[in-house]
Amino acid sequence: MAATEQNIVLNKDVQLPPFRPLNEFIFDKTRYDWPNVGNFEKLNNRMYANLLYFQTNYFVVILGYVILATLLNAKAMAIGMVILLLICALAGSILSNDQRIIEVRHEHPYAVLGVIIVVCYGFISFLPQVITTLFAWCVPIAIVLVHSAVRLRNLNNKINQNVLEGVVRDTVMGKLFSLFQVKQASPPEASSGIRNEKDIVNALKKQNPF
Repeated sequence: MAATEQNIVLNKDVQLPPFRPLNEFIFDKTRYDWPNVGNFEKLNNRMYANLLYFQTNYFVVILGYVILATLLNAKAMAIGMVILLLICALAGSILSNDQRIIEVRHEHPYAVLGVIIVVCYGFISFLPQVITTLFAWCVPIAIVLVHSAVRLRNLNNKINQNVLEGVVRDTVMGKLFSLFQVKQASPPEASSGIRNEKDIVNALKKQNPF
């Protein structure tokens, strides 16, 4: 049951749910349904719940795709990652409100300008490698988002969200949601009269899957 599953403890503040069975994750064709894009709240809740429940599977898909892309084109991926990391570091430094970084920008404006020019030149020079790297990351992320949108939540998924609402916030995906302030459109569907897992199971069985 979802309420008694053992999470993988990465550290005292971050956990990772167990890998979900492939039949539950992919192969059960009865659990797919194209979402009603006009009902944003329903779509949001489905994607939110699936991203939390299947997060370990999703991370495996993303990392597996990136590793495969790296093995097939290691040089381009390495160069692309270096350029993208430099761009992220440069953007973070430019936008940072840290007083020490602000002082460096003010005291060494030409050096900062030189770094910007070098990074921009590297980006233009290695644009194909950057595109290859972006493609290697964006494709699996797009697959994950589509899967979370079309995969119906099963009973374990709903129990996981209702019974373990506090625990899932300590998972990797929960931390990412908190970092980017991603929230579900409505709170978990557990009424005030539901006090334990059995009550939640009975209540959820009465609801149509979505």
